[in-house]
Amino acid sequence: MLYLHADVRKRFEGQRWTEPASVYAREHRLREGELLSATDLELELQLLGYRLREQPARAGEYRRDDQQFYIRARAFTFVDQKLPERIVVLSIRDGRVSRLRDGNGEPLAEARLDPVLLGRFSPSKDEDRELVRLTEVPQHLIDALLVAEDRQFYSHFGISPTAIARAAWANIRAGQTEQGASTITQQLVKNYFLNSERTWWRKIREALMAIILEANYDKGEILESYLNEIYLGQDGQRAIHGVALASRYYFGKPLQELAEHESALLVAMLRGPSYYSPWRNSERAKSRRDLVLKMRADVGQLSSAEMQQLQRKPLGVVHTPRKLSGGMPAVLDAIKRELKSDVGAIDFKRSGVQIFTSIDAVTQRKAELVVSKGLNRLDEGKALQAAMVIKDRRNGLVRALVGGRDTDYAGFNRALDAKRAVGSTLKPIIYYTALKRSPLFTLATPLQDSSFVMRADDGKTWQPKNYDGQSRGIVSLHRALSESLNLATARLAMEVGLKQVEKSLREMGIERPIALWPSLALGALELSPLEVATLYSGIAHGQQVMPSHAIVAARFDDGEVWRRQTESLGELHPASSFLTAYTLQEAVRDGTGKSLGARYPSLNLAGKTGTTNDTRDSWFVGFDDEYLIVTWLGRDDNQSTGLTGASGAMQLFADMIAVKTSAPLSLRLPASVRFAYLDGSGNAYGQACERMEWLPVIMTDEMRMECP
Repeated sequence: MLYLHADVRKRFEGQRWTEPASVYAREHRLREGELLSATDLELELQLLGYRLREQPARAGEYRRDDQQFYIRARAFTFVDQKLPERIVVLSIRDGRVSRLRDGNGEPLAEARLDPVLLGRFSPSKDEDRELVRLTEVPQHLIDALLVAEDRQFYSHFGISPTAIARAAWANIRAGQTEQGASTITQQLVKNYFLNSERTWWRKIREALMAIILEANYDKGEILESYLNEIYLGQDGQRAIHGVALASRYYFGKPLQELAEHESALLVAMLRGPSYYSPWRNSERAKSRRDLVLKMRADVGQLSSAEMQQLQRKPLGVVHTPRKLSGGMPAVLDAIKRELKSDVGAIDFKRSGVQIFTSIDAVTQRKAELVVSKGLNRLDEGKALQAAMVIKDRRNGLVRALVGGRDTDYAGFNRALDAKRAVGSTLKPIIYYTALKRSPLFTLATPLQDSSFVMRADDGKTWQPKNYDGQSRGIVSLHRALSESLNLATARLAMEVGLKQVEKSLREMGIERPIALWPSLALGALELSPLEVATLYSGIAHGQQVMPSHAIVAARFDDGEVWRRQTESLGELHPASSFLTAYTLQEAVRDGTGKSLGARYPSLNLAGKTGTTNDTRDSWFVGFDDEYLIVTWLGRDDNQSTGLTGASGAMQLFADMIAVKTSAPLSLRLPASVRFAYLDGSGNAYGQACERMEWLPVIMTDEMRMECP
């Protein structure tokens, strides 16, 4: 008995559970003037589990009247503060938030919505729980639990002699253990301390441990522990423990938002979550739920009319089980790797840590649908795979990441691990390298687009060709890039030097080994889509090379906060970066991406196609005013896709632009750059002259006002 007493206290007084780390999407701060569609806002509310109501009365509910929203926002603990439940009223006009008010009609500088829960990281691979305090549990759930499971909870001392006698007589008559009479305290002991064998010795030990528990802890502690420990089903391989997590799994909302008939269903399932599954056995579940409601009416907790009204309600569960341990496996994989690379800055094994990320849940869901539908359209044979990485153009944070065709499959993450030849997507780096040597190279510099052969010391030769097999002769530098001409690009790379190209690649964040073969000029470098996103981040930003991070902050259970410091991998030459981005706009307007430009003529998009030998890889990297988007298509067996960058990856980029709210790309003009009429020697003129082009140029001399 003394041993049992010591064992119970030792195990119950320590940390009873380690609550999994919760991983959240980007927090949405609504502001007037923000670019936002009503469709996107409603999608975000749906991802948050908010319910559409004619008259929102509780947190987690909203009303929509065309372009106007009335939202009862949930209480939430953000990184910097805890906000209570609040009312947000907003209007959207012409794709922007036009009006933002609180529940009293007072103007709001901003309104914060709770972030979407992306998933949870648990130190245990086979169970999951969300801890809750007794004061946070709805009273109607406690009432239903006690009336159905233990009506004498507040009066017994751990066991109920009356219930034991009744069950014992039934078991003696049956000749076997057929009925139980466990109190809530005994159930807690069984779940927390013991195994599930049904023997007299185990029952005796259970009763003794329940008495010890009651003698050392108050009823509130015991009830709270029970509510956090009770088993309520399976989410894949993980067991769901506790009513708080079960509320999210079955109803898609926090425990505090449960209605009375929903609480009754959770209590009904305690007798067997699989047997009373609302999805597999809905009639059986409803019958048991209605019995719990009747029990409440029998003891006066509900009137007969209230009982009947609640019994007429549907079960209220979501259509399909809500994934709790990772509905976005590629994103969670990237975040978990980032956690490990942060050298212990965030110990996600600490109980209850909140991890806040830059992932935009709406953009992520759209990207998944774009990849899935796009691949089904381009490839009926199901052999084609894809990856997509979306970064914020201004700060470099990752907004969405798709790792393959099956967006629910937690397998090979192509966005991070598919190292594939990048092809022509490398060309802008060569042109950037050349433009840094202004005035030797300008956008108007003539390049020779003609065939040539390079012979190595060992006798091997390299003879590049244009994609169509044709040579163009003399072409301007900007046309060579916008039309992705291999011959002109290869000649330019040899002229500026592959060591200089390598230097630019390092400045742009590429760390892996680079072989300085001539074929590097045409993209003979294998990178992952995430690395390509980092590579282009400096050009898209205009100067800063931004690492591809997704974690921005963390909050620990004790209130400690960790924030990622703003960092840059380096700086590009801003004028050369601008000229490169300007030429990528030209590539979309009337170069290799002109079909994209024709589809979105007002967005001034910038982008570059990429196709590797035998069309094994299809790439497109592009950006609007908000996002840098990298798309890759290919096969895992490295066979031909039959798709170029324009016919494959660019189509997924176009589909993504179609479903997002975009503003026209506006490039910031550096102080050293002006528009002028340029001749082939780099001279700038203030008036139109023969055989000159109106182009941006890095000014090193005074502009000439008269034609030569």
